[in-house]
Amino acid sequence: MKRPVLSDLAQPLRHGLALLLLCMSLAVSAQPDPPSRVAYLGAQQGTMSFSPAGDDSWYDLVPNRPLTSGDRLWNDRGARSEFQTGPTAVRLDEQTLMELSELGDQTLRLTLRQGIAQLRVRDETAGERIEIDTANLALVIQSPGQYRIDADAAAGTTQVAVDAGSARVYGENGETQSLAAGQQLAVAGRRLEAAAGAPLAQGDFERWVAERDRIEDQSVSARYLSREVAGYQQLDSYGDWQNDATYGAVWYPRNVDADWAPYREGGWIDVAPWGWTWIDSAPWGFAPSHYGRWTRLGPRWAWVPGPRIARPVYAPALVGFLGGAQATLPLGGGRRGIGWFPL
Repeated sequence: MKRPVLSDLAQPLRHGLALLLLCMSLAVSAQPDPPSRVAYLGAQQGTMSFSPAGDDSWYDLVPNRPLTSGDRLWNDRGARSEFQTGPTAVRLDEQTLMELSELGDQTLRLTLRQGIAQLRVRDETAGERIEIDTANLALVIQSPGQYRIDADAAAGTTQVAVDAGSARVYGENGETQSLAAGQQLAVAGRRLEAAAGAPLAQGDFERWVAERDRIEDQSVSARYLSREVAGYQQLDSYGDWQNDATYGAVWYPRNVDADWAPYREGGWIDVAPWGWTWIDSAPWGFAPSHYGRWTRLGPRWAWVPGPRIARPVYAPALVGFLGGAQATLPLGGGRRGIGWFPL
């Protein structure tokens, strides 16, 4: 049987569907809003493991699965990875264990259990808090720049290097120290006691970080999107931008079948605090599934991000659901269920 073709997403919903969506919106309006930001794993090489919030087990990370508060990442020997959230790119070296302790609209707090992490903060941090904790200290970033943190769990030490920007380090009993561009600090214990340690040297990880910076700086998609659209970098390698008279800048995926349509290849995962979240199978599928809208322009589907917004809001799925506990859908044969449709 031939699969049905999705209707044009730009056409208005019928009255009944619109009324159902309104009722669903009213039902959840009293609940607190989940964060408008999310973290996205944009690069990975080697063996990497993932432990979701509230779970002590470790798994392979499903591509395009969003990351949020409580999730943990582990890079095995020879592995490296990068995730993006808001204006910050976080790069992890091999044998590094990182926890996303808190990810909110104004707060990013990471806990580096062991290993090496490098952060690139692009935008001003006024009104926001970006903090990296280790067993020895808390590093609070105060301006855009490049930062490296090395947590040696065996030696019980932490080294911090500020390549660009400024930060403040906090110890256990109110000790604090400011760091400016070009400065490094090595501490043992939790009271910022100085520790012996050679200056952090440049190596393979730093060269990999520099290459990630180059790719980010040369992104074509960043001309059309805020860099806070998680997953925007993937669009460069898998599609092309064009200007449309009605919608403005639109993006077309490359190398898809003639009858391809969005939301066909993928599945659903329950991800707290958002709930059911669409996980697209395409390597470029994160941004177009969680921001903007799809529409059909002539014979092809195009992704329409809409006006450039500095702080776009992440959506777990740009779809509507039909049915539920009070009104399931008849499926035939006496069966009833829940359906969904893309917006």
